[in-house]
Amino acid sequence: MKNEDVILVLPSWYPSEIEPSSGDFVQRHIEAIATYRRQYVIHLVKDNQGIITKNIREVFRQKNNYSELIIYYHIRKTGFPFLDQLRSDIRYRRIYRSAIKKFIRSNGLPTLVHVHVAMKAGLAAYWVKQKFSIPYIVTEHSTAYLSEADIRLSNYGTIFKQRTKKILKKSSIVTAVSGWLGKAIEQEFPFTKCLIIPNVYDSKIFFAENEIPSTPPAFVHASIMNFQKNTEGIIDAFKLVKERKKDFVLQLFGPINNNIIQLIEKAGIKKKVQVHGNVSQQDLASAIKNSKAVIMNSRFETFGCVLIEANACGIPAIITDIPVFHEIIEENINGIFVSQNDSAQLANAIINFIEEKTIFDKNKIGATAEKYKYENVGRRFNEVYHNTEIKSAQ
Repeated sequence: MKNEDVILVLPSWYPSEIEPSSGDFVQRHIEAIATYRRQYVIHLVKDNQGIITKNIREVFRQKNNYSELIIYYHIRKTGFPFLDQLRSDIRYRRIYRSAIKKFIRSNGLPTLVHVHVAMKAGLAAYWVKQKFSIPYIVTEHSTAYLSEADIRLSNYGTIFKQRTKKILKKSSIVTAVSGWLGKAIEQEFPFTKCLIIPNVYDSKIFFAENEIPSTPPAFVHASIMNFQKNTEGIIDAFKLVKERKKDFVLQLFGPINNNIIQLIEKAGIKKKVQVHGNVSQQDLASAIKNSKAVIMNSRFETFGCVLIEANACGIPAIITDIPVFHEIIEENINGIFVSQNDSAQLANAIINFIEEKTIFDKNKIGATAEKYKYENVGRRFNEVYHNTEIKSAQ
C-alpha cells in the first residue's frame, strides 16, 4: 500500500558528522518542502577513517515535518584501490536497499522518491523504480555539468557518466537550481528538459534589521575556499585596498586551509582579516547584517546561496561577472559586478563601498529575495510532486 503523505528523499550530498557543511543547501530545500509535505531522508556516508564507526552506525533524527536517517559505514582497506572501491560500492548498494526496505515495511510505499544530485543516491532511486514501480525526480546542484568547471563529468570516468545518464533518463523530471545549470545539463544530455527551481534561504534567520554597520567597514566572504571560489583573488584585492590606506575588516567563513592563511600573511592584511571557520547560519547572518557587502569572487557556480541570504538581510553583493549570478543579481539594485580575475577592479569596488560612493536601497534589495523564501520554493516543489503523482497514477 502506498503512503501518499511521505516523500522518500535520497540525497547524494547532505550534512553529516563527517562533513557538516556538505549539502547544507540540499537540507534547506528539504526544510522548505517540509512546509507542504512530510519527508523521510535516507543518506549514506562512507566513513573512510573509521571516525564514527568501524562497521555501520545509524543516526536517526526527527525534525519539523521530516525525518532523517544518516547511515555511516566503514570499509577496511585491502591495499588494492580497485578492490576497495568495488567492495565499497557493493556495501553501499546493500545498505541503501536494506534501509529502504525497512522504511517501506514501517511506512508503506511512498508515492514518490526525490533525489538530490544524481550520483550516486540516484542509483537507489532507480532500483526503487525498477522493483516497486515508484517514480522519482532529480534535483541537480552539481558543477560537474559546467564546461567551465575544473572537475567535470568526464573527470569521474565513463562508468560515472553512464550511471548519471541512466538516472536522469529514467527520472520523471529533472529540476536544476539555475537556468545556467539547466542549460549545461541539457547540452550534456539532450534528452533532458530541466525545470528551474532555485535554492532557498531561511527567512527566520536572514532578514533585514536596523543594524549599526561595523567600524571599520566589514565585508563578508563565505565559501569552501577552493579553486572555484577564488578566495585568493579577494585577498589580492584587499591587499590593494590596504595599500591605498583604506581601513576595513574582511570576515572569512568556511573551512580555512594553510594556503589561505599564508596568502593573508603574505598580503600583509593579517590584522584586518577575521577567520571564523564553519559557523551556524545565525552567526553568519549576524555578520552579514553588520557588513557593507558580501563578496563572491567565483570562477564558476550553479547558484549562489550566500547572495540571496545577504539580499534577504538588505545587504548588497560584489560578485564576479559570470552568467549564473545575473539570474540573482541586478546591477545597482542588489549588487554590482566585477570582471573575473581582476583584483584591481574588485579593489575599486570595495573602496567605493568604504567611501560610500556606492549606495543601495535596503528595501529594494530585500524585495529581490522574496522568491527564494521557503514557502515559495516549497510550493513549487509540491506542485511538481502533485503533477508527478497524478501522471504515475494514470
